[in-house]
Amino acid sequence: SGKTSVRFGKQAEEHLRALFMLRHPEFELRYDQYGLYVSDNRPYMAATLDGLLLNRQTAGHEILEIKTGTVHSGAQLREWRDGELPINYWCQVLHQLSCVPWAQGVWVFAYICTEWNPDEGYMFQLHFKRNIIDVQHDMANLEESAAEMWHLIETRTRPETVLAI
Repeated sequence: SGKTSVRFGKQAEEHLRALFMLRHPEFELRYDQYGLYVSDNRPYMAATLDGLLLNRQTAGHEILEIKTGTVHSGAQLREWRDGELPINYWCQVLHQLSCVPWAQGVWVFAYICTEWNPDEGYMFQLHFKRNIIDVQHDMANLEESAAEMWHLIETRTRPETVLAI
């Protein structure tokens, strides 16, 4: 994409990944730009990761998701500040957990700017563990919706409602 924001996000990703690792020496980072994780139970679901973290003490794995973006309103900024993710990013995190079932959680490391002050950014670090009940419930809903969508694709059936995100 020729969009400035997309170029910024792609170029900033490696630096944000390095900054995350400076803050979290308890992890070893594994990153494969072209790595693809495909769900064992749902081969139509696949994810590329911004990083796979190996905890040096427990040998457990977690997913690293890097985000950059610009928010256009105070309400959008509050979605990040309240320790939650905007819904589109939440769905992405759930999708990744579904594709990497042995990951124990997801770290989201984000650098977010505001439209009214694009030169000042906010850093957010969020951590979601797989065993949180809301994650399990939301994952089940996402996987059910993905299965329904895959069925529509296989049967060449147009969805009843087309959603714009």
